Amino acid sequence: MTESTGFELLDQYRSITSKLKKRFLRKPNETEASESFAALGQQCESQELPQYAALSWLAAARCEGTLGNPVSETAYLLRAARQFFKAEQEDFLTGCTCVSTENLEAGISCYHHASQR
Repeated sequence: MTESTGFELLDQYRSITSKLKKRFLRKPNETEASESFAALGQQCESQELPQYAALSWLAAARCEGTLGNPVSETAYLLRAARQFFKAEQEDFLTGCTCVSTENLEAGISCYHHASQR
């Protein structure tokens, strides 16, 4: 099994997202998209790509929110937050700190949204 590159993961993400676009007289299958985003999140976690995993979990949470599943939405938001914090920690440990602290802010936002649910 070969490891996916960042571009391949982004292509998978875009493919899932394109399936969510509303078509004429057809609703998108949010359940399938949520499962696909969750699978992509697990794949990214296993490959130690926390930023990509966090984005995948966040997308899965949005799908669950659309479906009206607050428990699953909250669980995915928490997983996304943990991955954002893991990415921030890895950046800090490697000395690649970002002035904008986007991973930190995204993680806090996910926790805040989860507490609202």
